[in-house]
Amino acid sequence: MKGMVKIVVLFAVFSAVACKNKIDSQLELSQKAVQKLESENEHLKEFIAVNSQKNFIFLPALAEAYEVSDTGRKKPIQVFNNITRKTLVVRYTAIGCNACSDLFFKKLNQQKDVLNKYDVLVLADYSDYVSFLKWYKIAEVNQKVLQLEKGSIPLPLEQVNSSYVFVIDRDKRVSSLFIPRSLFPEHISLYLKSLV
Repeated sequence: MKGMVKIVVLFAVFSAVACKNKIDSQLELSQKAVQKLESENEHLKEFIAVNSQKNFIFLPALAEAYEVSDTGRKKPIQVFNNITRKTLVVRYTAIGCNACSDLFFKKLNQQKDVLNKYDVLVLADYSDYVSFLKWYKIAEVNQKVLQLEKGSIPLPLEQVNSSYVFVIDRDKRVSSLFIPRSLFPEHISLYLKSLV
């Protein structure tokens, strides 16, 4: 009889320990879910703030941009001066999230509908040309790149240390502002689909 009581007591102790471990595991999963939700909420707040600005912003032609090639900078050209159709502008900054812009270009290169409907212009800000070339190859940038110093475009997002994207039409009206985040790849896909 004492043996049976020991077995029942041991079973109860092991069950209690297993229950506690399961509860701890579920609590940890719940905490991770809350952290992810908080992060997504911050991204959503940022997205709403950016897109709640005026629907269209007019941009002037900008000087002091340089076409970039494998051998360095070429002569200066005016940006936004010769736009003949809607153009998807990717504003890359080296001090921003490189993984975010890398993922954006990978997804953009898969979206043939977007590439057929829009010209694509990359405006890059970087301080080190060698670092730029590494990024250019890693991100698989297949578009024309112009070097343009950060702060040159009269948009509020120029003051943020993030790469961003927008559409500009031939009347130089800006719309569809977007900040890509590698944490939310589905948002990048949704943004690109919304352009078609």
